[in-house]
Amino acid sequence: MNTAIILVLFMRIAVGADPVEPVLPAAAIEAEVSAAEQSRATEIARLTQAADTSIGAQHDVAAVVAVRQLGLMRAAEAVPFLVKHINFSPAYVRNSGKRPYPITESLPCVFALGQIGHPAFDAVVKKACETDDDHTVICAAITLRVGFGADDAITLLRARKVACKTDREKSRIDQLITKIDETYRQVNFR
Repeated sequence: MNTAIILVLFMRIAVGADPVEPVLPAAAIEAEVSAAEQSRATEIARLTQAADTSIGAQHDVAAVVAVRQLGLMRAAEAVPFLVKHINFSPAYVRNSGKRPYPITESLPCVFALGQIGHPAFDAVVKKACETDDDHTVICAAITLRVGFGADDAITLLRARKVACKTDREKSRIDQLITKIDETYRQVNFR
């Protein structure tokens, strides 16, 4: 909460408020911060619902827009939804033939999870380790590359591998590391 109060104070200064002038009482600042947090939570819920309704629909552009916004908001609350749909690709991309689309459009959940970064790491790795679908593993690898860069993603995965209890988990982590390296050559990061 202290960080939020400091942020509000900096925002007041940024908009030209006199820093010497008495600031709002702590209770008023906390109420303002609480209202902003509630507004953010409402917006994240609205965007998640819009994306969920639009994914799989004939015109799924709304899902792309909503998912992209969740990523730009760095909405950690949306990670379970985004991981569930990690390999979502809109119909206009799937039906486009060979026309390349940037990752923000071709794999919007991957982009959003990459923008969210650390709060998404565990869920993305878990999804990759639990699936037998190669496309999902590739999407997880791209997510980690977008969110952390190849070197940091591989370092984090190697640290995770040390903690793995089964050979299957270790094998999945190795597969994910390999896919991170392979996707570097295949994906156009714009």
